[in-house]
Amino acid sequence: MDTITGFQIGIDAINIVSLSSVTGMDDLDVTHSGINTLISALDKDLAILAEIQASTIQSSSGSLVFA
Repeated sequence: MDTITGFQIGIDAINIVSLSSVTGMDDLDVTHSGINTLISALDKDLAILAEIQASTIQSSSGSLVFA
């Protein structure tokens, strides 16, 4: 699992195309953990976004890219 620091909503993006069964936000678990956000899918932790609130991660913002 990677920890991503300096992530900027609306500027940076996370590419999730390598997980073919993850096709949208409904396939992800995005949870707030302390001051960070944990992104998980298929019972696997994918990334931690340092100092980002989970509520700010939305597919419409372009933060996550799906297949």
